Amino acid sequence: MPTPFDLLQANYLQGYWNSNPQYTAPYLMEALFTPTKQKADNVKLLNGQDIYPAPLDYTKEDSPALPVERGSLSTGTLPTYKFKNSLNLNENDFKDLNNALASNDRNLVLTITKKLYDDQANLLIRARFTREYYAIQHS
Repeated sequence: MPTPFDLLQANYLQGYWNSNPQYTAPYLMEALFTPTKQKADNVKLLNGQDIYPAPLDYTKEDSPALPVERGSLSTGTLPTYKFKNSLNLNENDFKDLNNALASNDRNLVLTITKKLYDDQANLLIRARFTREYYAIQHS
């Protein structure tokens, strides 16, 4: 039987996260642009648009050519935002988990670990939401 410390490792939380589709349903920007991991402290930015078709301006004989508007494209970088958030483990939950493991009550262990994993998954949900929020703000 695993110990409480074993159950609260990242690989258990990862399995819980991946097996619950309500946590991993894609946001709009994730569906449009595949998220990629990067190690740099800044984000490359490409910004621009094509112009809509418009009729040419008419001219008179021997007049100079009239300039036509071009589409735009600008490049640059944006700094990445830093986040450092945590969620404290409730001592009572940890004590209850330890007691449930000692009593070999599987249902109680599953209930308590689900509660603990839901709490930890809340951090991941907020991280995904934050990424989506800032992606939409800068698009």
